[in-house]
Amino acid sequence: VDVPGRALRLIVFDRVPWPRPDILHRARRAHFDQIAGGRRYDDMITRLRLRQAFGRLIRRADDVGVFVLLDPMM
Repeated sequence: VDVPGRALRLIVFDRVPWPRPDILHRARRAHFDQIAGGRRYDDMITRLRLRQAFGRLIRRADDVGVFVLLDPMM
């Protein structure tokens, strides 16, 4: 939930937000793999989701907050 003002101080992810393997995702990854190869599409989507979450926490230079990632793979 994006709360305006100074209310948002903490974001907790219980796992890395890997994309869900639905039909559309498989088609996009197959197309992207022809261009770049590997699982780079999944990594790119994951980085974008983490960047969006961090951007909701820190929006201005004077904002402070804590970003927690609780995935055992990390």
